[in-house]
Amino acid sequence: KALSHLAYRVKDSYDEPRGAGIFEPAGTNIEAGKNIVLNTFGFAGYLDHLKKIPYQVEILRPQEFYGETSLPRESTGDSTDVFIAKDYFQVVSGEIKMNNYNEDGKEFIQGIFKKGQSFGEPPLFADRSYPANAEAIKESKVLCLPKDTFLRMLEQEGLYMEVLNTFAKRLYFKATVAAEISYEQPEHRVLTILNYFKKYSGNPGENKSFQVDFTRKEIAHLTGLRVETVIR
Repeated sequence: KALSHLAYRVKDSYDEPRGAGIFEPAGTNIEAGKNIVLNTFGFAGYLDHLKKIPYQVEILRPQEFYGETSLPRESTGDSTDVFIAKDYFQVVSGEIKMNNYNEDGKEFIQGIFKKGQSFGEPPLFADRSYPANAEAIKESKVLCLPKDTFLRMLEQEGLYMEVLNTFAKRLYFKATVAAEISYEQPEHRVLTILNYFKKYSGNPGENKSFQVDFTRKEIAHLTGLRVETVIR
């Protein structure tokens, strides 16, 4: 059966006896009517096979309380605070995939990023939460820049056109390839996605070979097909 939510109780660490080995700045505190000190390791749990799935933190609080953190806010209400991710990521080496899972746990890969490519920019510019997960396929190194540093670099180095070009290519992918792999027959979906990666692999010639560096499972998740269908 599908799991809709989990609820559990936590005990704050500030009330632990001295000598418990808890570093105070990394601790947690719950003092009714006065303050609540949150650290994710003390409050946020996870399922073992979903450890790499990111999540959005929404805090429901008394109206007389206010939330404060170094993270930028997505929204603030009378009794609710929502905080967002804020970093720009670029792959130094390895491969990163961005994906989503439906309620049945089926994966859909939004894109695969390799050395020199970046990911996660649209939510960064729009001040929104990341709508997908990022997961390393291979051992990888990723360059992470704080948002303000990244924006200053764009202004000083005149890199806006390069970022705009990257956005344009992804919009082109959404408008052409994504539509075809949503409605066409399986054979056409697989051919479309492989042709797209061949075109932007740096070896786009019609008569040149292209090494398919994806597993059948990854091709299935890129096209929304079952692995058995891709194998056939």
